[in-house]
Amino acid sequence: MSVRLALRGLDRFAGRIDSALRSGGPAHPIRRALKQWGFIYRSYVRERYVTYSRGGGDWQDLAPSTKRRRRKGRKGGGGTYSILYDTGTLIAGLDPSFSPDKGAIETDIPFGIRLGYGGAARHKRGKGTIAMIAAAHDEGVPPHLPKRQIIVEPDDRAMRKIVEVTERALAQAWRRDAS
Repeated sequence: MSVRLALRGLDRFAGRIDSALRSGGPAHPIRRALKQWGFIYRSYVRERYVTYSRGGGDWQDLAPSTKRRRRKGRKGGGGTYSILYDTGTLIAGLDPSFSPDKGAIETDIPFGIRLGYGGAARHKRGKGTIAMIAAAHDEGVPPHLPKRQIIVEPDDRAMRKIVEVTERALAQAWRRDAS
């Protein structure tokens, strides 16, 4: 017994998806899905950043000298201290709605999208770009700056959302190409 399947239609569809992933315009469902991936990922790392800055992760606590510096000028001298949350500059670069003036990048690349910190936006208090400062914190600079990863792999929940978005985009592309 032998079975023959005509897969030319599926092969054409795969070619169209491949083309959209390489360079498809923003109107293609796959490229729109990649933009949604960016929103999902930035939402995930922003939520993680907030949790970790409040001590809910593996980020090293602030040094006593940093706490003393932040305490200056406060009535009573006490308070809580959020890690990497002094000016709000680094977390602003993780805003789910992409904004290059906040030090974020979002670039279409073949078969995907590049996200993270980048560009020329400068930190308002420092001499470097926001991306340089984020990289220093993300990688750590011994002995005084501990590693506090900001850009990490998405968790299972974020990946499930990315998969759902991708499945919807493939279904839309299939319907669009079939008509």
